[in-house]
Amino acid sequence: MKAEPGSGAAAEQQVRQSATADESEVLSWSEERWQSEWGFGLNLSFVEWRYRASYLAGLIDDEQAWCDSDEGVRELHESNLDSGEAARKLSAPVSAEAMKWVVVVAGLLEQERGVAFVSLPEIRVISLSDLRRLGCHAVELDEWGGGTHGDSSAHRAATLARFEALLGLRNDALTPQAESHLLFPLIGGWYDDGAVYVVGEEPLMAHHVTTVSHELVHFQQDQQSDVALIDFIYGHSSSESEQIRLWLVEGEASALEIEADHEVMEPYADLIDWSEPFADFPELAPNAFEALIVYDIDQLFAEYTSGKDFVTSVLGSGGWGAIDALFEDPPDTMEQVLHPDKLAARERALELPSVQDIHDAVATDEQWSEAEVDTLGEWWLRSLLTDSLGRSHSANVAEAAAGWGADRLLVWEGEQDSQLAIWQVAFDTAVDHAEGAAALREWLLAQSDGDMRAAVGLSASASAWRWDGRSWHVRLLDFGQSLWLIAADSAEDADAALLDLLSLAPATYW
Repeated sequence: MKAEPGSGAAAEQQVRQSATADESEVLSWSEERWQSEWGFGLNLSFVEWRYRASYLAGLIDDEQAWCDSDEGVRELHESNLDSGEAARKLSAPVSAEAMKWVVVVAGLLEQERGVAFVSLPEIRVISLSDLRRLGCHAVELDEWGGGTHGDSSAHRAATLARFEALLGLRNDALTPQAESHLLFPLIGGWYDDGAVYVVGEEPLMAHHVTTVSHELVHFQQDQQSDVALIDFIYGHSSSESEQIRLWLVEGEASALEIEADHEVMEPYADLIDWSEPFADFPELAPNAFEALIVYDIDQLFAEYTSGKDFVTSVLGSGGWGAIDALFEDPPDTMEQVLHPDKLAARERALELPSVQDIHDAVATDEQWSEAEVDTLGEWWLRSLLTDSLGRSHSANVAEAAAGWGADRLLVWEGEQDSQLAIWQVAFDTAVDHAEGAAALREWLLAQSDGDMRAAVGLSASASAWRWDGRSWHVRLLDFGQSLWLIAADSAEDADAALLDLLSLAPATYW
């Protein structure tokens, strides 16, 4: 699969030239690998992580160059429209003929869900090329959804991105907004402010039946809730809480999707285009198509695939009443989402030391800001281990992550743009802790390409491992019945934080 000319291809060549001969073997980039593995869910060495981050950064530069050169994008920028207004300007209502089968789809959803539509939303269609322009405009406005909580959600994403960069997992310039921009053309449809948008042209194609059914569920969720759906998802204080609600919202919509070949749709078959979908996708959105290659698809679309599995499991044991109850009182942790027995018991996360205790131990120096605080959850731990240790180890990874008891991420900014991050994870039992420690040591060994070293001179109650990269310094500390992943942009700050954590009174969880 050939990269588009420009800085994306240049970034690929630059990283390849900087790799050793052995590393170049690791960097094999073939269409066969993409087709057989469906992305990069493999054993990712540190070199490969940096390669894919650099490759994406180059593609984003290419996409921005396209935005800057497109006349339609320039007109949007000059229009002073927000992204919602721009979406309406670029789209048009579907035809009356298409609305005939939309009504049928809504009826099928009512039968399956047992909830009637009070009304139907407006259905609008936007071309793939105009969707790409909308992405360019959203970047210019720095608007990425999240309702009234969009700023806090974007802020959490930026905080996590800084942590990932300090771990050497992300190109420093690769922001979440930039990644969203690149992948924007992959959207098949969305629901916003009372309207459903589908991507394509009339006559709508067979896959649009599934897209419309999915987005109609979101419309119904919005109508049934006391708060706006977007605020239900994003109006919370942690990445984990946001992810829980995304899995619930997208999982239900995915579970209720209707296929175009449903027997009830047969009378409307002549209103649907049955040709092969996405035939012109690589031509209209080449950078998004290329970007798919560097993602683990299961992780990228987890709220749809794994979210559907979660909703289906709850539905099988408790019916739609159990789903309604979860919308009223969502799970407290991703651990509850991933483990039905823990959801049934409403097993709570362990109680970690207070944020103030950690701050007082680590960041007493006036150079450090107040910490940004987040909770990532069991799924993030599983994803971290899976991406580095490989899909062939997925069962072991899931077992190691399943002992998750609680976690907390703290990120500080210091003078001269210095940064320090500490992620604490505690496990339910001593056995779980030992498995998690072994998995994270293996993760660090893989990330460092074998350059991980044991830290010396610590007390008998603690052990630690270190990795010093070009612009990131990582420490893994096993102390006080917790594992601490410390990352900083200077070895001195990372070492100081490790020693400061040893001054904490050890917690007892088991």
